[in-house]
Amino acid sequence: MCIRDSIKTGASVAEIMTPHPITVREDAPLEEVAMILAGHHIKRVPVMRGDALVGLVSRADIVKAVARRTWRPDHILDYELSAA
Repeated sequence: MCIRDSIKTGASVAEIMTPHPITVREDAPLEEVAMILAGHHIKRVPVMRGDALVGLVSRADIVKAVARRTWRPDHILDYELSAA
């Protein structure tokens, strides 16, 4: 069933949801989560603490975390000098 058709017919979320989603533990390494997202071609994954949902992690969240980890102010200066 197409989501667009479901909306028109008044279908419930239960009819279109993923019943057994891939999840990750909250202590999972970023690299592992990135591999799961890429390997399963998904954009976000629920984060679990035991049986409780504690959040979602998206591809964008991982990109931001990696950028914060590797960014250094002198990179801007290096780029400006090489672009000149």
